[in-house]
Amino acid sequence: MKEVKIMLHDYQLFTSGKGNTRVYYKGSASSKDGELLPEGGLPLLPDELENAPRSTELILLEKLSEICGLFSMVIMKEGACYLAVDIIRSNPLFYGFNNNILFITNNLHEFQKVNDHLPVSEETLEEFMLTGFVLGSHTVYRDVFALQAGEINIIKNNQVSSKRYFTYHPPESTIRHNDDLMFTQELDRLLLSVFSRMIKQ
Repeated sequence: MKEVKIMLHDYQLFTSGKGNTRVYYKGSASSKDGELLPEGGLPLLPDELENAPRSTELILLEKLSEICGLFSMVIMKEGACYLAVDIIRSNPLFYGFNNNILFITNNLHEFQKVNDHLPVSEETLEEFMLTGFVLGSHTVYRDVFALQAGEINIIKNNQVSSKRYFTYHPPESTIRHNDDLMFTQELDRLLLSVFSRMIKQ
């Protein structure tokens, strides 16, 4: 990869002591038991990645499957880019190649104000007009892609590979509540749990 153009709004930048690893981070994350992670919820510190004996990809897959929260991150290390988003893609990330230059942004509108306008893909635009969304990682722009929920993308030597650290599997049987009281109690318990965790963060 010859050049990388990064345009991320409202992201914090963390750099390793040697400066070889950079982590751009937005959001907050906690452990599965609700304990907020250090540095505002950053799951991985740059020095931790730079000095790790294992691959960055394996570390990311392991760490991200152990946390919950609303976040996205871009890691630059040794000529490779690692992009990750949470399991609902609360902070979308977009990437693409333009004249052999990789670009990464979280806001395509602002990106196009500063850079050339991106060509629209007639095929995916038609898909969007008919269904209200675009399938997979495609966008309405040609050669511009978005991370999907619970996904890590690794970009190295202009090649993109994707790994899922989370996949939703709906339960085979859905619990049916026979009376309204039981349903409202269960809903109340669920909402209390969710909002308690959010307040802790």
